[in-house]
Amino acid sequence: METNKEKLLQELKDAKFDPEIIISDDEILKKSIEVKKELAEIKKKKEKIDLEFSNQPLNI
Repeated sequence: METNKEKLLQELKDAKFDPEIIISDDEILKKSIEVKKELAEIKKKKEKIDLEFSNQPLNI
């Protein structure tokens, strides 16, 4: 007789679900923080570029 764990693993395999893909909440939180930091850096760079261009006279 199969144990509950074996039965659940078989159900996951039958559903074409890879149990190795399960992501913990901690991993999601870490990635979210990384993405927010990257976004903040991008915004700073954009603001710097916008400021540089706003100080340039338009040569039309």
